Amino acid sequence: MLFGREDACASLDHVIGAVRQGHGRCLCVIGPAGIGKSALLDYVDGQTKDLTVIRATGSPSETDISYAGLSQLLSPITRFAQSLPDLQSRALAAAVAAGPSEGTDGVFPTYLGTMNLMAAAASDNPLVVLIDDAHWFDHASLSAVVFAGRRLGHDPVAIVLTYRDDPDLPQPQPELPVMALGGLDPAAAAALLRQQGYEVGDDVARSLVRATGGNPLALRDLPTYVLPSEFAAYLLNREPIPVGRVLESAYGKAVSQLPPAARQATLIAAVLDHQDIRLVSRALASATIDLSALLQAETAGLIKVDNDKVQFRHPLVRSAIVQIAAPADRRVAHLAAAEALVEAVRPVDYEARVWHLARACVGTHEPTAARLEELASSAAARGGYVAAALTFERAAALSASRQDRLRRLLAAADSAFTGGMSIRCAELLDQAREHAIDEPAEMTAIDHLAGRLDTWSGKPSGAASRLAALAVKVRPENSVLGMSISVDATVAAVFAGDMVAASRNAQMVGSIVLDIGPEYQPISDLMIGAVKAMRGDGKRALPLLDRCRPAIDVPTLSLGGLEQLIYLAVSYTFIDAFDACLPLFKRATEEARLRGAIGLLPFALTHGAVADFRSGNWDQALAGASEGLSLAEDTHRETERPNALAVLAMIEAARGDHAAREHAETAVALAREMGAQFVEAQSYSMLGLLELGVGHPAEAIAPLRHCGEMAARLGLLELGHLQWAAELIEAQVRTNQVTGTAPTLSLMRRLCHDGAIALNNALLERCLGLVDEDGQWEYHYIAALDHHDGGITRPFEKARTQLCFGESLRRHRRRKDARIHLTAAWEVFSHLGAAPWARRTAQELEATGSVTLGRVTLKSHLLTPQEFQVAMAVESGATNRQIANSLFLSQKTVEFHLSAIYRRLGLKSRGELVELMRSDMPT
Repeated sequence: MLFGREDACASLDHVIGAVRQGHGRCLCVIGPAGIGKSALLDYVDGQTKDLTVIRATGSPSETDISYAGLSQLLSPITRFAQSLPDLQSRALAAAVAAGPSEGTDGVFPTYLGTMNLMAAAASDNPLVVLIDDAHWFDHASLSAVVFAGRRLGHDPVAIVLTYRDDPDLPQPQPELPVMALGGLDPAAAAALLRQQGYEVGDDVARSLVRATGGNPLALRDLPTYVLPSEFAAYLLNREPIPVGRVLESAYGKAVSQLPPAARQATLIAAVLDHQDIRLVSRALASATIDLSALLQAETAGLIKVDNDKVQFRHPLVRSAIVQIAAPADRRVAHLAAAEALVEAVRPVDYEARVWHLARACVGTHEPTAARLEELASSAAARGGYVAAALTFERAAALSASRQDRLRRLLAAADSAFTGGMSIRCAELLDQAREHAIDEPAEMTAIDHLAGRLDTWSGKPSGAASRLAALAVKVRPENSVLGMSISVDATVAAVFAGDMVAASRNAQMVGSIVLDIGPEYQPISDLMIGAVKAMRGDGKRALPLLDRCRPAIDVPTLSLGGLEQLIYLAVSYTFIDAFDACLPLFKRATEEARLRGAIGLLPFALTHGAVADFRSGNWDQALAGASEGLSLAEDTHRETERPNALAVLAMIEAARGDHAAREHAETAVALAREMGAQFVEAQSYSMLGLLELGVGHPAEAIAPLRHCGEMAARLGLLELGHLQWAAELIEAQVRTNQVTGTAPTLSLMRRLCHDGAIALNNALLERCLGLVDEDGQWEYHYIAALDHHDGGITRPFEKARTQLCFGESLRRHRRRKDARIHLTAAWEVFSHLGAAPWARRTAQELEATGSVTLGRVTLKSHLLTPQEFQVAMAVESGATNRQIANSLFLSQKTVEFHLSAIYRRLGLKSRGELVELMRSDMPT
């Protein structure tokens, strides 16, 4: 019976009720040791006997074993794996069996397999997932479960995790709902003590609650495991005692009073950390200790032994036993545990055995180091990079030779980098440097990885210069490696927004390629072409990009090739080559979805959204940017978040959605923290666009000017991509600051050279028409429209030019001519969903004497971004299962979105939805 937990049980009942009604829920219960978290999981278990319940407990001994927790958790529902797509099924089987991961791309197919396995089990019967001591779950398993929990909101899956509130242990991820569990009140404490056989009055109950913080474990065990004098002293305390530390000390004293054989027996059971009585018996036998020795610990109330299990009173008992043991005794216990696992058949038990052997070692031991290296390589292949880093690191510590230690330290650092452990990666690289003094090749590898680490952890500018210097140093001895380092130096400079350095580094790539042969020419063309595109030299960038395309856009792509394909598509986007970039983005996202390569999707979707926005597919752009942001958050791709936020802000700003402000400001803060100055500058331009669109041109000037200053400093000269200049001039004209436009106009004239894309010339002519410094406003607007029509058109920008032209014509009393351009602009704004621009255009039309135009809405505008993606997939002919697989959703979620789409649009069938999506017209 639970005392004083009515509110907590009510919250859990709400979770259970939701899952019974077909909804997904996730809840983290957090509190100090002994507060009653496990008891609440028992409560949920007892309330859901008619549902499918899977339960696992995190273990300190398995924290470093990749997917150990997932293997324990999912074993009761593996029969549903046959319904998974082949890639996910193989990845999940490899993860939970610790087997090979051939044919999978990193960690994400395992995450998807976990999500879809839970969804499949829930389709048979609502599923309840209980994870106790989640702080001790291995990182890979916990990441997979949390990923599933975030995306199963429309499936009957409840996930409840418990965490110990301890700054030294992992805590729930910020986006997860949390229920903090506090101590019992005096009445509940008294009831609990009465259940234990203690009758206490109100005053004593209050003293106990004050001393223990109402911690149930402390209330139950302190009277038993501490001396009466100590207990009395605790009651006199005015502040709560540190319960965990006091209890651990009390348990330790109880253990120390056991006979030596019983102490060693409990220690072996504690390090084995396994409930199976057969394994515990084998471990004890290998240490020549009889199982009966454990009965003395049972008599002391520290453990419970039955026919098939050995259970500790609480995890604090286990940790106390280990803490008080002498190091030599701990090593003996680990050897006994390893011996017990010799005959175990589960791969996870083999990994545990190797770790026990490692913990039993003193000094170096190459055979164990080699086994650890093998485990680490396997973990990395399955996407368990955090476990791999820790395992490689321990292998390095046991390595007998300096070369082996150095190799394993580098492997540990590389896994830590890939797993997002930036601080640990830097520490491992420092260790590796100490062993690489006379090893130039290894020192180069260290410096190379350090540069990549700095690129993605907030110091890209310094990384670019250091990597460039390293490439120069390496080039005479190893040209191919020098080229690879130069590529990374170029990427670092681009990320920092330093186009001068990026250009210099890209030219270095081209120079090295001349030395090493034509097979590397496509990489050179891609790097140089991309930088030229960003620097405003689109006409010279295009042939380079076209030349490298056949070598990159090949029928069969590796994961690295898929990444290059995305870079190529992004480069085409910079210069408005939509005919080239849109098919490349389409192929790249389809390939990434098919292969479960979620890590590449945020980048591809976000930049693909830019191409869709510019080419006039705003609904698709919003859906892509929203999914890109969601996936970046789900997969913790922190470097992708600011860019996704900035692109989302761009679309929202153009539509007059004030959410753009929050997204842009968040992007500015994140980009500044990461040193991503290009994204920071882009975000400022989005703030300016929003203010300009909603009719606040004065407020637009400051962010646009700041963007321009950053662009000038960084050499970001492609005004059609970082579109601050034309916006700033329009804001100044609309606030009667025409004289202040001269410097920006001068810059635009200088940058509209032979290499500029057509849009830049159109923007320049539009600005000249707005400023009207020579009385030739009509000529400039006509020239602007010619440039719009002569190049690849951005519908939004052409409509803005037509709006400006129509405004000028109306002011010059040429109402009939004005109506032609204003009507064309209104139709485009309305179709795109650019509401503030459409309203402003409608007002201008009304001023010309035209019939007042109503608000225009496409039916597709009524859908959320994810609903729009589902609708687009239905239009393409995909089944619900295919849609679920491609969008990384469960089928239940797809069905939920389809129901919402039908209801919102007044449709009754899939056929009606297809027809609407193919002929959506303004209403």
